[in-house]
Amino acid sequence: MALRISLSGGFTSQVSADLRELGEKLEEHGVTVSLNTVSVQGAKMDLAVGLAIASLAVSSISTLINVINFWKGQKKSSYRLKLEGDEAANEDSEVTDEVLKTALQSGRPVTLLVEKL
Repeated sequence: MALRISLSGGFTSQVSADLRELGEKLEEHGVTVSLNTVSVQGAKMDLAVGLAIASLAVSSISTLINVINFWKGQKKSSYRLKLEGDEAANEDSEVTDEVLKTALQSGRPVTLLVEKL
């Protein structure tokens, strides 16, 4: 199964740094992550706009969810997580762990949106 973590809305160098940190935490736990970046004129380095996980073992889903929740908790609830195309969620709600787990187990590519609050 594949997972893409993308930013929703605008991004800043702080959001870019936070996304890079999430990628590093995932890699510390054995999840192989590719960083998606864009060049911004005047920026010292390319800004991170997403993470791509090409394949994820079923046994790694819980680890992935735990790492994302830990990272989000460290950011003092600065971010909301949503599934792209989740028509069942209302605009202010956040994806639950169970919904994310079910989506990942479906075998289809999943896009998790990280929205700065």
